Amino acid sequence: MFATGLAFLWSALGYTGVEISSAIERTNVTLTIYGPSLTLVEEERKVALSKGMNKVVFTWPEGDVEPDTIHIESVKPQDVWSVRRASLRAGNRSVVWEIESAKEWSGPVRVTYYLKGFSWNFRYEAFTDPNEAQMELIGWAGITNNTEEAYRNARVRLVLGSPRLVPSLRREAVFSAPPPKGAPEVLYRRIEPEEGEFQQEGFSEYSMFTLKEPESLEPSETRQAVAVRSPKVTLKKYYVYDPRTYGERVAMLYEFKNSKENGLGEPLPNGVIRVFRRDEAGTLALLGEATTGLVSSNEDVELHLGTAVNVLVDRRLVDIQRFNEVIDPEKKRVVRYDQTEQYRISVRNRGQKQAEVRVVEYITPPWTMQESSHKYEKEAADRIRFTVAVAPNAEEVITYKVVRRIVSE
Repeated sequence: MFATGLAFLWSALGYTGVEISSAIERTNVTLTIYGPSLTLVEEERKVALSKGMNKVVFTWPEGDVEPDTIHIESVKPQDVWSVRRASLRAGNRSVVWEIESAKEWSGPVRVTYYLKGFSWNFRYEAFTDPNEAQMELIGWAGITNNTEEAYRNARVRLVLGSPRLVPSLRREAVFSAPPPKGAPEVLYRRIEPEEGEFQQEGFSEYSMFTLKEPESLEPSETRQAVAVRSPKVTLKKYYVYDPRTYGERVAMLYEFKNSKENGLGEPLPNGVIRVFRRDEAGTLALLGEATTGLVSSNEDVELHLGTAVNVLVDRRLVDIQRFNEVIDPEKKRVVRYDQTEQYRISVRNRGQKQAEVRVVEYITPPWTMQESSHKYEKEAADRIRFTVAVAPNAEEVITYKVVRRIVSE
């Protein structure tokens, strides 16, 4: 296994000493993972510089590091040394910094670079109480290291978004083989990107999710770490009849808020959530699965977990009347008229607990409500919603009459 490393190299050509040191161990490392094509690595190493010019060499395994992104700086502010020049070496995949120091100096330096090969995903497990009024929520971060190097005790940050990247330097031709005989040791040339190679989309804001504990990531390994845990999240269960969204059957939904009151409050990464119900004896039953997008702080999370068995809705158009017809004398046909429509919606609860049922109705505008047995909320110009509480083994009947203005083409 090839590891990235720092080494000191002094030559007789104006540099102090003739020794070569071994690779210097990392003291701190941070991985900011955007996706398989981009991870920002920040690692700290302690170095010692002699007075005068020093050569510091950084090496990496094949195919992982973006050479033109490698950068070195002091962790703490200093005015003793500065980088005079840097060069990339073909064949052995290394960058050489020529650092001039006004005096002997030792301390931590930070090396940053882009790396390919890391990826991450998120999944959640939720366990409700027997009454399905509260749940325990556990979020797992899965991090895969497809590089050739181990990153141990690393601080890991997951980026919820995709930054825009400018076309980078393509280095396959430069680093795929040693330089030909007689060629200069240092090669660094620009090759324009092929059409369609760079398709990252830009964005102005993104969220960062930081794992609470350091992780050790070995090559070709996937680590699962608990990143979110809240023992008591208030849960709301309700049913929705919305044929355009869920079809003719009643959907079963659960809702919770990503809030501090629920032991949460930080942005939650997108992922699959599996919800289980725990009965009085502690036995689990799967209620269903759903996917979530990025959940912002204080945002409500709605989980569609399946189709209701005990809640039934029967919707019928019981009367329709047409009046106020307007006839075009030239075309001799009706071009506009008003229509009264009367609906009856039966909501039955065959379960043993009271059920909150939301009935969504779509009405083509313009329209005017004439009669309604229940209050409703106008969600859009063409959509209203009734919310009813149906007692166990009971039926609630919604009726309404609406007048629509219909214009013929």
